[in-house]
Amino acid sequence: MQFRLDSFYKFCNSLRVDTKEYGIVPLGKRLYTAQKTVVDRIGAGLEKDVHSFVVLKGRQMGISTLSLAFDLYWAFKYPGTQGSLVTNDDGNKEMFRNTLKLYQAGLPPQWKIPTSIDNRYELGFKNRSRFIYQVAGERKNSSLGKGKALNFLHATEVSAWGDEEALASLQSALAEKHPLRLYLYESTAQGFNMFYDMWETAKRSVSQDAIFVGWWLKEDYRITENSPIYKVYGYKGLSDYEKKAARMINKMYGYTLNQGQLAWYRWKLNDEIKDESLMKQNFPMHEEEAFILSGSNFFSTELLTDLHKSLLRTKFVGYSFMFRDRFEDTDIKEVHPRQATLKIWEYPKQGAVYVLGADPAYGASENNDRSCIQVFRCYADKLEHVAEFCSPVCDTYQFAYVCAYLSGAYGAAHGAMSMLNLEINGPGQAVKQELNNMKRNISDAGGATGEIRDFIGSVRSYLYRRVDSTGRSFALDWKTNADTKERMMNAMNDALSRNLLILKSPEMVEEMRTVIRDGGSISHASHTHDDRVIAGALAAVAWNDYMRTEAAKARQFYAEVQIRENPSAAFERSDNVGASLIQGYLRQAGIA
Repeated sequence: MQFRLDSFYKFCNSLRVDTKEYGIVPLGKRLYTAQKTVVDRIGAGLEKDVHSFVVLKGRQMGISTLSLAFDLYWAFKYPGTQGSLVTNDDGNKEMFRNTLKLYQAGLPPQWKIPTSIDNRYELGFKNRSRFIYQVAGERKNSSLGKGKALNFLHATEVSAWGDEEALASLQSALAEKHPLRLYLYESTAQGFNMFYDMWETAKRSVSQDAIFVGWWLKEDYRITENSPIYKVYGYKGLSDYEKKAARMINKMYGYTLNQGQLAWYRWKLNDEIKDESLMKQNFPMHEEEAFILSGSNFFSTELLTDLHKSLLRTKFVGYSFMFRDRFEDTDIKEVHPRQATLKIWEYPKQGAVYVLGADPAYGASENNDRSCIQVFRCYADKLEHVAEFCSPVCDTYQFAYVCAYLSGAYGAAHGAMSMLNLEINGPGQAVKQELNNMKRNISDAGGATGEIRDFIGSVRSYLYRRVDSTGRSFALDWKTNADTKERMMNAMNDALSRNLLILKSPEMVEEMRTVIRDGGSISHASHTHDDRVIAGALAAVAWNDYMRTEAAKARQFYAEVQIRENPSAAFERSDNVGASLIQGYLRQAGIA
């Protein structure tokens, strides 16, 4: 649709707003770059038939004030607008009502449209436009969106809403084809919640736009050189954190921080906020930093942020299982990457060593609702991601089939060695029982051909043993509790921190960002998943306990294997820790 930016800015010049710093002033005369950025992005989006906008903001950026101007402009400009203003609590609802009244009072005659109704629940105009006031609240709200038909929505502080079903109900009331529809969701982050899901969806969507509004886009957030604060905090030179943040801001948004802004950030952090995590949450440098959790991040956020960006373009081949009643009748076919439940980054290699971590839905946690298997290739000095199965719809017998298939495919069927570490809490018991039944019935399984034996008979289970045990007592597979979770998660974290873990799945890295240490325990943020992480940790602890030793016995050292399987790798990099190994190999081959 055609959106006249000049018309909207003229409308803003007519609105009077009560500001914290300057008193009552015309909104259009005090628009910050942050606010103009949002207006311009909305205008550009509407031109491209994008009608839904998710705005991630810092504190006190003026985005709610600007969005209220959109509310009134849309109601006046387009008669018959059916809208809703949804706040997180009653306090914000009343504050927004008062702001709208102040806006209306200062409008010139050409913009004034008489109201037909004005109360705590609704604002209506004589041109048939109206707004319903709603409060999402922090608990269940089954009435949100019910019985309503909307072509305009302004939703604020969505991260504080407490009911995902209510949001879904509200969105189901939104028009999908109305040419003048506009839907604004604006919020601070406040951790990994349903607003985080909305943000990630908007970034990937072709019908939505994700707009990040950094604190550095607000002119008030800078210190002038003649200020006493500047004398303390305006020093030249940047800390490692500031250097990295400045580079990311420039790379992601094309913006360069100036010395006055850095001085403001340092002052705000050291003299007022006094907590780095809270500072990042309230005034994020970039969108990757915004979703900081209340607990301590278990994995390094800096490592994961860099890793996530590098993996977004990682190619894989996607497959889907076609389950049948019997394992031998089950099929697998290549599908479009978006429909894939099995992702393959590297096919099985003869002589290689592999480890599989398997966590059935509701296995390690009652909140984990997806069945997941992570497959890693084992080296004596590395653990490399090669395949991932993840599905929200998978019965226990079907999951057993996938475990058997991948254990065989990355094992005896292709001349390799593999170990399966299965989580046997809850549904894992049924998965284990099915695997046992398959082994017992192997002689009757379709004639028990060599291929069937390679898949079913080659499932080698992890042997659990307490680290403080002096005896030879073992148990098959893994059962997660507070102590064993510490062991497996730290095995994974240590491998990541020491650059021994080579990951391929951006979805897994995304889940790792939500894992926290809170109150002495390791958990994940509410409204997030950690199925992929748990499966990865199960693989990591099995590698640490057994399979890295097996890899050493099989002469599976990362640099050496890269050269054996890809000789050109010897000429790609010779300035790493494997340089001596490369030169040694070349000499043995008679090349150097």
